[in-house]
Amino acid sequence: MQHIIIRLFLLALIAAVTLSVSCGGTGSGDSTDNSGGSAVPRTPSRITATEGEYNTSVKIAWDAADGAEYYVIYKSVDNKEQFHVVASNIKTLYYVDNKVTPNRIYYYKVAAGSGTSWSSPSIDARGFAHTGKPFSPERVTASSDKIGYITIDWSSVPQTDSFKIMRGESPEGSYTELAAGLPPTQTEYKDESSLTRDKKYYYQVIAINSEGESEPCEPVHGIALQEIPVVPTDLTATNGTYGNKVEVTWNTSENAVTYNIYRARDEDGSPGEYAIIAENITELLFEDVTALPDVTYYYIVTALSSGGESDRGIGVPGKIGSGAPIQTAAPVNVSASDGNYDTVTVTWSAVNNSSGYYVYRCETINGTYTLVSGVNRISATSFIDTPPALVTHYFYKVTAWSSGNDSVESYKSISDEGYAMPQIPAVPAGLSATTNRTDASIIITWSGSARAESYRLYRAESPEGTYNLIASGISELTYTDEYPSISVGKNYYYKVTSVNVSGESGQSSYATGNTIFTVPGGLTLNMDKTNKCVIVTWTGVPGAVSYRIQRRKTLVSSWSTIGTTEDETYSDSSGLTKLIVHYYRVQVFNEASTSSYTSSEDIYVIW
Repeated sequence: MQHIIIRLFLLALIAAVTLSVSCGGTGSGDSTDNSGGSAVPRTPSRITATEGEYNTSVKIAWDAADGAEYYVIYKSVDNKEQFHVVASNIKTLYYVDNKVTPNRIYYYKVAAGSGTSWSSPSIDARGFAHTGKPFSPERVTASSDKIGYITIDWSSVPQTDSFKIMRGESPEGSYTELAAGLPPTQTEYKDESSLTRDKKYYYQVIAINSEGESEPCEPVHGIALQEIPVVPTDLTATNGTYGNKVEVTWNTSENAVTYNIYRARDEDGSPGEYAIIAENITELLFEDVTALPDVTYYYIVTALSSGGESDRGIGVPGKIGSGAPIQTAAPVNVSASDGNYDTVTVTWSAVNNSSGYYVYRCETINGTYTLVSGVNRISATSFIDTPPALVTHYFYKVTAWSSGNDSVESYKSISDEGYAMPQIPAVPAGLSATTNRTDASIIITWSGSARAESYRLYRAESPEGTYNLIASGISELTYTDEYPSISVGKNYYYKVTSVNVSGESGQSSYATGNTIFTVPGGLTLNMDKTNKCVIVTWTGVPGAVSYRIQRRKTLVSSWSTIGTTEDETYSDSSGLTKLIVHYYRVQVFNEASTSSYTSSEDIYVIW
C-alpha cells in the first residue's frame, strides 16, 4: 500500500512540473507593449544606403526583422546627431528617399513596427546622391603627436584628379592654400611650414576634377609638439635654512611646460639612487617636506614639454636644519570636483601648525590666480566655489597660513582642475499641436525650458500608447511632422523633452494633433473621341493616397463609384450612354479619412 501511495505522489509531481514548464512558469515571456500588449519586433539589421549610385535619390535597404508588420525610416542630414522620422508604415524591405540634395551626406536608421509599437532604431547607414564635382574628402585627420610638424591624412575620393590642402587658425575663420596639385593617389601631407608649437591649426582638404572643386571637408585640427626642453639651470636647494622643508629653485627652461623633481640620499659625499618625488610642477619652486631633519639629499630637476622630458643635470645638496625657522608648507592632495551641479568643491589635506587657508582660481594652469575664498582665512579643509561659467574647466590652488603672531602665507599648492555642470533642464511646458490643417502637416510648438540646449520629440497613436522618438537635436521651439511620416485624418499624440550636456528631462504632458483632407480642386472633363472615353482630371491633395471617382447620368439621382486611382487623372470608357449628359465628382481618401466630394462637372457624350 505504501508503494502505491509513493507512486501516485510521484505521478502527480511529474504532472505538475510538466504543466509548469509548458505554461512558461520558469521562463520569461516575450516583451510586450504596455499599452496594447503587442510584441515589440526585433531591430532591423544589415542596413545599407546607396552612395552615389543615383543622381537625385538614396535607396535604403535592410533585412527583414522578426515580428515586423511595417518599418519606420529615420534620417539625419550631414551628421548623426539629429535623426527624425521621414516615413512610416513601409511594407517593403527598402525605401527610396527622393528628398535629397546631390553631393550631401545623409544618415539613415530603420525601426520595425508592430501595431503601435516600434523597435529601437537600427545602427545608422550613410548614403548620398552624387553628380558633377567630387564629393568632399572623408576620414580626414591631423596629427597631434609629432614634434615640429603636423601630418594630414584623408581617404581617397572617387572621380578626383587632384587634392588641395587649406589651413586656418580657427574652425570658422579664413583659410589659406597650403598645397595644391596633389595627385589623386596621395592621401597624406606633411605640414612643416612655420608652425607655432602646441598651437591648434585647422585643415580642410578639397578634391578637384574637371567639373570643379568639392566642398571643403569639415575642419580638423592638429598640433605640432614642442621640442624637448634643455636641462634647467641655476638649480639651488636650501641647506639647513628651514626647520621643516628643503626649498628647491631653478631658472625657467626654454620650451618647458612642467617640471619633475628627483631626489637621492647622500651616501658618503655622493648621491645614491635618484627617485622621482614630484611631477607636473608648474612653478620654479618646490618644497620638500618629506626629507628627514639634518640628513643631506641631492636634488635634480628636469623640464618637460609636449614633446618629452629633458636630460638630467648635476644634483645639488640640501637638507632640513633642526631648530631653523618653520614656514608652513603648501597644502597637498588638492582636489577639485568634476561635474557637480552648479558648484565646484575644493578639498585638501590639513597642514600642521596652520592657522587657516586661502583658495585661488584661474582659467589656465599657468595664469594669474585670483583669491576666491575671501580675505578671512578658512579653518576647514574644503571650500565650495560657484564658478563664473558652467562646463568650463578651472584650476584651483590652496595656500596655508602659519600660526603665531607673525603669520606667513605658504607658497601656492599644486593646482587641480575642476568644473561644474548645469542641472538637467526642466520639463518643457506649453506643448501644443495643430489640428485640421489641410497641407498634410502637424506643427508642434512648446515653450523654452531653462538650461535646455536642444529638445527631443516623441509621438504615439493613442494618449496612453507607446511614445516613440521621432526627432532629436531640435534647436528651435517648433517642429513640423508631415506626410509621409503621418497619415492624413489620423490623430497623433506628442510629448517633448529638453536636453543639455547633463541629461534629458522627463516627458511633458501630451498634445493632440491631426490633419484633414481638402477637397480636390480643378475638376475638369474632356472627351477623347478617338478612344471613346471621358478623361477626368483634378488637382492633387497633400497627403493623398487614393482618389475615388463617382458618376451619374441624366434623370438618375444616385451616384455610382466607377473607380479609384492613385493618380490625378482617370479615364472612363465603360458604361457610357450616347447622347446623354454624364456627371462626375471626385474625393480623396486613405485608410483613416476621406474628404468631401467635389462639386460635380458634366459632359455630353456624343458617341
